[in-house]
Amino acid sequence: MAKLDRKLKALDRAAAKRAKRVAAMSPEQRQRYDAWQKTHQPGPAAARQRKRADRKSAADLRDLVSRPRPAPSAEVIELERLIADRKADLARVTAENENPDPGAFG
Repeated sequence: MAKLDRKLKALDRAAAKRAKRVAAMSPEQRQRYDAWQKTHQPGPAAARQRKRADRKSAADLRDLVSRPRPAPSAEVIELERLIADRKADLARVTAENENPDPGAFG
């Protein structure tokens, strides 16, 4: 228990010292200190790296989504028209096959 008590007292002394130092900071120093704390979060290195990667991915995605979409080229427009024609042909053939003409035996 003595070791735990020493450890807790040391943590309390460090917290008091930190609070005193922060209270004595100028507003500009405090702003820099707060910014530093945000960029230097405690925790395992892998978790911090994952958060950095997540933030970078999110920023890249926002950048990609915010870009204006380029106007489609004439070739793309022609291909889309051909695809629509083929889909219409497929729908027509499918409808004909679903309702076959019974012919002379119907």
